[in-house]
Amino acid sequence: MVPELSLSVIRAGVPRSLAEVGPISSYDFDPLLAQLLEEGDWAQPADRTVPTVVDCHGVFDETSPSLVVNRFLLGQLVEFGMSIRLVLTRLAVGTQSEDNPSLGTSQTEVVFGLETHESRSPEELSHALGLPPTSAIRAGERTTARSRVSPTTRWNFSTGRRPSRNFDDQFRAMIAILSPRAEAIASLTTERWDGVLSFVAYFVDAVPQLELTNQDLRFLRELGLEIDVDLNPIARERQETLRSAPP
Repeated sequence: MVPELSLSVIRAGVPRSLAEVGPISSYDFDPLLAQLLEEGDWAQPADRTVPTVVDCHGVFDETSPSLVVNRFLLGQLVEFGMSIRLVLTRLAVGTQSEDNPSLGTSQTEVVFGLETHESRSPEELSHALGLPPTSAIRAGERTTARSRVSPTTRWNFSTGRRPSRNFDDQFRAMIAILSPRAEAIASLTTERWDGVLSFVAYFVDAVPQLELTNQDLRFLRELGLEIDVDLNPIARERQETLRSAPP
């Protein structure tokens, strides 16, 4: 089944949605978000900003949809005074979390990453940020003897994978780490580094939700980052096997 996606714009004080896109069968929210922002007149009142949310809803079974907010779309959301909310539902097939609550446990992590096609030293980047990476590799090197040569230099810092039904705590923890380094990060992403903040989840039935305020989006834009939501459904049969396996 191809995921069914829909977007709507909700503004405080307005009883109905201002605009809607979908439902549409698609694996990607990105073009729908671009369409929504392009077609509407989202200018805010000159004297104040009215809270406005872009609700992204999706229904899927085995393959989850993706959401990438590039720097252009991020800038539009910020300028229009919008926040964004992602709510997904996985269709119940076979074993359900209602029958076995332990199957509903999800894990999340937030990863800050920098990447360039140049052969740059990850150690120099660590020194510039004053932060040791969770993982890093230089262009032209291998992680193992049998792995492919990396075409890019990559540097990542992760909050680590933790049980959670949303990204709130890990996102706030990541922001606390990035804030003192905001100027250094912005300097890197205006040069030849691509920056991304990834929201990664592993789940069976209960899909972690994501909500970013306009202030959150503004901060990420100032850092020169894009947003990537990477949702990884776990096969229900595999989860049962893992839980029933002897220690």
